[in-house]
Amino acid sequence: MKNNFLAAVIALAATLLILALHLTDSFPSILNFRTPEINLAKDKISESHLAAAVAYHKAHPAFARRPVSTYLIESVHQHATLSLGEAFIFVNFLLLFACALLVYFLARCIGCTGAEAIGSMLFFFGSFTILFIFFPPIYTYDEPAQYFFLLLSLIAFFKEKYLSFFVCFSLSLMVRESSILLLPGLLYLFLSKLKYANKPQVLVLKQIALLLTPIAVYIIFLYFLIQQQQIWPSSKIDFWDRLLHFSFNFQSVPHAVNTFVSFFLTLGLQLYLVYWFLENHNRRKEDTRLLKAFFITLFINTPVVLTTTLAVESRLYALPLLFLWPLLGKIVKAEWRNRYSLSILKHFLRNWLYMGFLLLCFFLSVCVTRYVYVPTDKHAPHQLFKLYLLLCLCLLFFDFLYKHFLRTRPHNP
Repeated sequence: MKNNFLAAVIALAATLLILALHLTDSFPSILNFRTPEINLAKDKISESHLAAAVAYHKAHPAFARRPVSTYLIESVHQHATLSLGEAFIFVNFLLLFACALLVYFLARCIGCTGAEAIGSMLFFFGSFTILFIFFPPIYTYDEPAQYFFLLLSLIAFFKEKYLSFFVCFSLSLMVRESSILLLPGLLYLFLSKLKYANKPQVLVLKQIALLLTPIAVYIIFLYFLIQQQQIWPSSKIDFWDRLLHFSFNFQSVPHAVNTFVSFFLTLGLQLYLVYWFLENHNRRKEDTRLLKAFFITLFINTPVVLTTTLAVESRLYALPLLFLWPLLGKIVKAEWRNRYSLSILKHFLRNWLYMGFLLLCFFLSVCVTRYVYVPTDKHAPHQLFKLYLLLCLCLLFFDFLYKHFLRTRPHNP
């Protein structure tokens, strides 16, 4: 109970800090967006821009097929006497707070300690697409609601409450259809558990049906939605237009650099941590299966993002992290315990050869962030993104050299 209360306090504080970051005058987000034509009064909340974003999501065929987030925002706007911009912020940051708590409870559900679960929640907040959730060109809209229902689905899945999973996963598909990309990983987790479970065949088939039926529910939902809004012709055009996105993502060297850096910012540090965690032979089988589900989703989602979406919208790469976020606290704790000690760290920092390599790596990191990576979206907070990239590169280089130092020591602990 004490850990639950602490998790709630930390989640609330982190959510409010992210909100404050997005409302500061120093960095333009979609919440306080301003140009010579928009938000001339320089208000903290750009009502005109957020109202235009909601209207755009109702009109564009790709977004009109995802009405849940818009419905929630407009409902709060109508019934809570909030402006549309205030309703947008209230709904999305309330969902962000709820998602953080669900990451915590999902971590506890898969066997993490209270401290590890809080760590996982903090790494959720520290992820690039969460920390900068409403900055261009991330352009988040449906993801908070999508993550909310997906995390509920995963908790129901691990507790083997398949009817609850069916309801929550169906809702996640209605929020955003990309949720379907998690199903192969979920099926892998389900089938891998059958080796250790003695269940009647009829029950197994029933549970598999509950896992797959949300697809049918979504198809029916989409059919009636398209008929009602009469967006079938524009939806077909949108489908063919999406096939042009691959050439857009790699149309020039700066665009290609932004495409790869967007992937690295979203997943680079996490993949590095997973690589070293997989070297730990003491990990549980359940953790290994969850990591395999993460990789299955990663290998499906990444080509889809590169070929059918604007890859600089980094949030699109983040879908596989729903399998990884609840494990990150345990992964980092295991790495710290197994490899780091104060005495060895002191020896490492006194080794002139390694310090020379470290300074060289830091210099290269500065060069990459200053000269190679230039965000192609003119509205992006360049300084924030470059600083985050620099911190990631420096952490990776420092940890890599430290581990190399451990391996070359005469008495490796």
